Amino acid sequence: MATAKKAAAAKKTTAAKGVDEAKKAAASPKKRAAAKKTVRVPRPRALSDSQAEPGTKRGRATRERLLNAALTVFETKGFLETNVSDICQEAGAAHGTFYIYFKSKEDAWYALVDRSATLRQLATTAPADVGGTVYDRFAYTLTQYFQDILEHPDWTRTLEQAATIDDKTRIHRLDIRRAFRTRILHGIERLQDAGLADPGAHPEIVAEAIVSMMHNFAYMNIVLSDKPTYNTEDVVETLAMIWARSIGLDVERLAARDAESAV
Repeated sequence: MATAKKAAAAKKTTAAKGVDEAKKAAASPKKRAAAKKTVRVPRPRALSDSQAEPGTKRGRATRERLLNAALTVFETKGFLETNVSDICQEAGAAHGTFYIYFKSKEDAWYALVDRSATLRQLATTAPADVGGTVYDRFAYTLTQYFQDILEHPDWTRTLEQAATIDDKTRIHRLDIRRAFRTRILHGIERLQDAGLADPGAHPEIVAEAIVSMMHNFAYMNIVLSDKPTYNTEDVVETLAMIWARSIGLDVERLAARDAESAV
């Protein structure tokens, strides 16, 4: 009799634990959503070891002239073949002037990489006043990304070349990619927590696939081509649709939901 009571009590305790675990599991999406609100995507560290921006207007103008000259030479001759003399000749500056602002050719290169990364991040981040659905904002990011590469194909080509040669550039490129992938990853997770995306989709793998698709599509069809292969609007529409379908996002339902919340 005592044994039967103990068994019943144990069963009851197990059932209670199961209920508690179920409650925790049900609450987990909310906890994940709350946690993601505080997530901050770390920015890659600056590569350049050059001194801080000059304090005088003339100094800033000289440094900018040297950087623009370096950009022109790097795009024309590539990372390996460029040297300090080339940059000075392009800028119309003496070697001594160059070394006031940069320690080496590589330092000027790293400054350009830092500037490029900052500008691209700013360009591809949808501002608050863009409006529309998350689909629209993703399409905005795609548009800005492809537009940036359309405007700087030679720089993008040289950057990819340097990443295969210079270890600091390679690591920086991976950091940039990781940060961009993390932005997409958190967006997918928020949609999953809101019940708008397929909970069975693996957010990290999908984010990696999306970044790979964007990068390789742009590199093959813009950077390596004599001229862009496809119309940018068609590319953005198609890739945004692929992204939405990969996570089971119902775009029509999303638009209707946003319209209802605006009423």
